[in-house]
Amino acid sequence: MTVNIYRITNKKNGWVYIGSTKGTIEERFAGHWRSRHRVDKLLYQAMRESEESDWKIETLIKVAPEHRWAVEAEMTIQHRVTAPGVYNIADGAYYTHTEETKARMSATQKGRKHSDETKEKISATHTGNKNPMYGRTGDKHPRWGKSPSAETRAQMSAALTDDKHPMAQSVLDTQTGITYTTRKAAAKAIGKSTTYISTHPERFKYERRTYNKKEL
Repeated sequence: MTVNIYRITNKKNGWVYIGSTKGTIEERFAGHWRSRHRVDKLLYQAMRESEESDWKIETLIKVAPEHRWAVEAEMTIQHRVTAPGVYNIADGAYYTHTEETKARMSATQKGRKHSDETKEKISATHTGNKNPMYGRTGDKHPRWGKSPSAETRAQMSAALTDDKHPMAQSVLDTQTGITYTTRKAAAKAIGKSTTYISTHPERFKYERRTYNKKEL
């Protein structure tokens, strides 16, 4: 028995979806088309805004079942480079990249820059109703009615606390010449409140911190 690694192509913009099935690709496409109104994912959102005739499905390769997820992942990775866009959120349904694969993926992207023509094409595929998130506001948004758990909120808060916040300002104490990463840190160091820091501008000078992308 073999597994079909298939590609679904949106003929209007060239975006693709890579998947796999033990059945026929025609049956799998029919399943995708039926699910477009029930499941909220990029592929189905695009399908809801198009006709069935706007799509094409084809088999890329047939593989043994034990190689299914690895090959699906590799095909998805390849199309992220060659196709105008990819509807897949992850690189394969149940596949975790090996360190070797991760290194190879990284190496293929180092020093790689898109030409101006390619950038324009990429931009065009994300403009207006071609953008997968176009019109997805209010109750149409995938995050509508959902809120992060208490644990997630705590992690988000910790990531933006004090000097970790991208809008944090450093404070210079002109009396001591010491610069503190935040107003809170300055107040704690001199045994005063943050209000004291704010109401003594002649002593404390603010300076916007600069960050590089890695810090953010």
